[in-house]
Amino acid sequence: MREWPKMLLNALLITLISVILSRMVIYELTSVDALAPAAKVSDWHLTDIYNSIASDRLSLPGDPDIVIIDIDTASRGTIAKLIEAVNYCKPRAIGIDVIFRHTSDDGLFEAIQNCDNIVLPYVLKYDGQTRSLVKQEDSFFYGKLEGKNFGAVNFNADNVYDVVRQFTPFFVVGEERVENFSTALARLAYPEKYEELIARMQESEIIYYPTADYSPLSISDVLDDSELCRQDIISELNGKVVLIGNLHNINDMFMTPLGDSVPGLLIHARTLATILYGRYISHSSVVVDWVIAFICCFILALAGQMRKLSSNFKDTLSFLVRILQVAILYAFIFFGARRFIEHNQYMDFSASLMMVGLCALATDVYKGLTEIFRLIYGKIRSYIMNK
Repeated sequence: MREWPKMLLNALLITLISVILSRMVIYELTSVDALAPAAKVSDWHLTDIYNSIASDRLSLPGDPDIVIIDIDTASRGTIAKLIEAVNYCKPRAIGIDVIFRHTSDDGLFEAIQNCDNIVLPYVLKYDGQTRSLVKQEDSFFYGKLEGKNFGAVNFNADNVYDVVRQFTPFFVVGEERVENFSTALARLAYPEKYEELIARMQESEIIYYPTADYSPLSISDVLDDSELCRQDIISELNGKVVLIGNLHNINDMFMTPLGDSVPGLLIHARTLATILYGRYISHSSVVVDWVIAFICCFILALAGQMRKLSSNFKDTLSFLVRILQVAILYAFIFFGARRFIEHNQYMDFSASLMMVGLCALATDVYKGLTEIFRLIYGKIRSYIMNK
């Protein structure tokens, strides 16, 4: 029993060392150059695991209020006919995720101007001189259409290596607040859902990815041979939010937490679904996350100290400590996924995973420091005694 106070103290000190090491590792990882390819290739987040598990286990129906139409390589004149046909079906809102760079007499301008509930894309870019976002004037529609809604189609990703996990509801461009593309669509289609988003007052929201795969329509599904609206499609588009864009543009592909590269239009659809169905992911408290990490690491460190209680079964106890370490790591993933799936809550066990993983290193550091201090103390004491 006399060993317990010493073991508890040792376990506490090992845990404190693990905290220090964890903070150092986190700092080093976050200080890596944002443009380093190696950092982008290793772009990973704990929600990626939760999203993948939820996607495999959940059997969610498709988002019934969202319809996607793929324009593929259609001409501008055909796209104009498509917009007219979709508008004829009286959808709640129409989102056009296409940048039209050149003006021409193809009826496209008139088709868009005649839609009252359409949202067109803004592309924002970062100005290195002013250190702020500015609108990239690539579409000939900017400044020419009257009373139309625009939304920024930018994702929280700098290049193809980035994983799109979050969306920004609003962007600040100079003194103007520009809505996200999906935010603008939600405002037009479901104002009450838009108000819920505003009330959350979050700078960014996690996109809820574990939804059923969408079944995009082609232009031939909407237009007949005379480029008029098919009668059997009216009910399918009526009262829906219709997203129109190209699903085959290799320059508009982005990585997602599910591990695949998908078109930007599908990410907009999942972003919109997050807003419309209130699939917001709440975060656990940072204090709670670190308290859990501290407790788990302390238990593991104490278990390691308990190996000293038996000299005959030291190797067996070491094996059991490793089993305990693996069990703790599995518990983080299991309970984190349960909270994510059942309660839409993100339990950030990254600190716990790191501290538990560094516990063995912290133990070695503690042993090394203890040995050094004992050696120094012995030298000083011997010097004093001889003097």
